[in-house]
Amino acid sequence: MAKRLLGIVMATSCALIGCKKAKDEGKKPPAVSAPVVIVDAGPPPIDAVAIDAPPPPLTPAIGAGKIGLQVIDLEYGGIVAPGIPAIKGDGSEVVVVSSADDGGRGYLDLEVVFLDAKTGAPTKKIQVSDPNATSDSEGDSAIDKVSTRKAVDDAAIARVAEVNAALATGDWRALKGTTPLDRSDSTVYTDEITLDDLTYKLNVGKQVLTIARAGKTVSTTKLTKLYKVPKSTGDESCGDDRPFLSAIYVDAATAKAVIAVDFIPGGHNCGSAGAAYTVVPLPQ
Repeated sequence: MAKRLLGIVMATSCALIGCKKAKDEGKKPPAVSAPVVIVDAGPPPIDAVAIDAPPPPLTPAIGAGKIGLQVIDLEYGGIVAPGIPAIKGDGSEVVVVSSADDGGRGYLDLEVVFLDAKTGAPTKKIQVSDPNATSDSEGDSAIDKVSTRKAVDDAAIARVAEVNAALATGDWRALKGTTPLDRSDSTVYTDEITLDDLTYKLNVGKQVLTIARAGKTVSTTKLTKLYKVPKSTGDESCGDDRPFLSAIYVDAATAKAVIAVDFIPGGHNCGSAGAAYTVVPLPQ
């Protein structure tokens, strides 16, 4: 009887302890979870097809250290002409590029000119890109546009190949020179450029180039055939192009100086001719 009573007491005590433990556990604060780490994965992936990538260059790139011409496109005047202006190794020819201003359309108007290094007169001109042909190639129908534009592109590609083939013959070398001034319809130029110890000054009205050293004139050259003297000052109706001295290039080995005269458009959004070049003796 005593054992049975003891068992009842122990069972009752265990039950009471167990209930107390459960009640105490219910009073404990909830377990704290680990903080959530937010990783910035960046913007969502973009479908490559949706990207409006520019077309590849129209003609191949020129190799490092080579002289030549590359056309990037015909619509925005994109060209690369490393080493040009250049002179042939025997000093007989000079090659230059002349890019005209197409006005509001912006099509590439590019000509490559070979000059007689003795007289400065052009011996060969290659019209790489005609802006009017490019404009006409933008046909109304999709089929016409593709076919005619391909013909225009193919013609430009062939002319670039012709230029580079000519430059691959003989040891052409780049001419040292100044950075060409940009044409502008709002900039007034002094028409005077200094390179090394010589100062080149163009009198536009008289069409005379004067070369001076230390303030003393050492040579004068009449440039009558290089450009026409403008009769108007330019206005919104597209007046005459205004010539200005753009850049000077020299070759000490052959004592030649290449003169570049470019043209400011005669009015807002008007086109203008490409740069004109000539060759004069380099004073010693």
